[in-house]
Order: sequence, then structure tokens, then C-alpha cells
Amino acid sequence: VHSKFNSSPLSSFFPFTSFDLTSDTGILYGINRHNSSLVLFDRFGLTNYNSVTFATSGAGKSYSIKLEILRSLMFGSEVIVIDPEREYEYLAEATGGRFFNISLSSEHHINPFDLPPPAADEDPGDVLRSQIVHLIGLFRLMLNGLTPEEETIIDQAVRETYALKDITEHSDFSKLEAPLLSDFEMVLAGMNGSTSLISRLQKYTSGTWSGFMNQPTNVDINQKFVVFSLR
Repeated sequence: VHSKFNSSPLSSFFPFTSFDLTSDTGILYGINRHNSSLVLFDRFGLTNYNSVTFATSGAGKSYSIKLEILRSLMFGSEVIVIDPEREYEYLAEATGGRFFNISLSSEHHINPFDLPPPAADEDPGDVLRSQIVHLIGLFRLMLNGLTPEEETIIDQAVRETYALKDITEHSDFSKLEAPLLSDFEMVLAGMNGSTSLISRLQKYTSGTWSGFMNQPTNVDINQKFVVFSLR
């Protein structure tokens, strides 16, 4: 029986060679224990650059991730951390990043109707349409699911809510004030078939979550390193 091998897999049969994991733009992850070479790897250069870290308690998971963050920041990467245990606050302060506490009594507010400024070569209409799609997805999570009819109502209501602030597909909204959830609720109140939507939305407009989500955004995330604490 004869099989053809490429030179790369064939070299693994030779006991005096070992593979290296290096990248010209990567960060240092460790040392190859087989040949003492440096492990330099750029996972963002891959098509799928997600990663998961597994280890037993005390094995150094948090330390490893924080070290990866620091080294990535040195190469200009933008880092956003969702921090359920409030363990990245000091790291954010030490690197000149931003730390925001997300809670019912937080002084930080995020308006979901905020629009990103269009890029130089980007059509403002595309930005608005994309934001409407994102808002429908957000409301699907906030309101515990939507029927097809409710999605249609929300799509129309969101467009009308933006129009209240002169934000349309043909306007320059880069300096316009974004509407609030309470504006959206007001528009829904004038539409047929929206009773259930209004009832489920009230905890975000006048209920428990209103202090966090029904106010203008006062969070500045224009930093390379941003941490959102959930504790």
C-alpha cells in the first residue's frame, strides 16, 4: 500500500523536529515546551477568531486573559469586557480605559436609540436601516419574543420615532438628538394592535429599568479599553 504525504505532515514522523506557532503580527502567549521557541499568535488574522479558556480554579485563567488584553492593547486592539465579577476595574484604570457600572441604580445610562455616526463612505440611510434591524432584535430580547405582527408594528413605530427627531434615511443625523424609549412608547400608543407591546415595555420606560435605559446616553466608549461591570 502506497500513500502520498506532503512534506509538512511527513516531518512529524521525524523525531528531531517540532512545529512552531509564530505570527509576524501576533502577541506572545507562551513558550513551546518542545523546542523552547516563543508562541506568537494573531487569532484576529483567522476567519474565526473566537476563543474559550478552560482550566481548574486557581490555574490562572483570569491572569492569562488580562495578560492577553494588555498585550493586545499594545498593538492597538480595541477591547470591550463584560465583567460580572468586577475584577477588571483596576486594569481599566491602570491602562487609561473606561469602567462603567451597569445596574438599576447606576449613574451611567445607555440610550438604545443612539445612532453611530456614518463613516465617510457610508450612506446614512444604510446606518439607519441597520440600526432599526438591531433595535427589533433588542426588543425581541427585552419583550420576551415578538410575533410577526408585532415585529411589523415595531418596525413602523421605530421609523416614526426617529422621524419625530427629524431623523430619516435622507437626513444628516450626525448632530441630531436621538429619541428615547418614552418617545417610542408614545408612538406605539397611537398604533392599533400595540396594547401588549406597551404593557411589556413599561418596565423599561417607567418601571424598574427606566433609570438606566430611558435617558440620554452619558457613557463615552471612545477608548481602546472599555469595561462594563454587571456587579
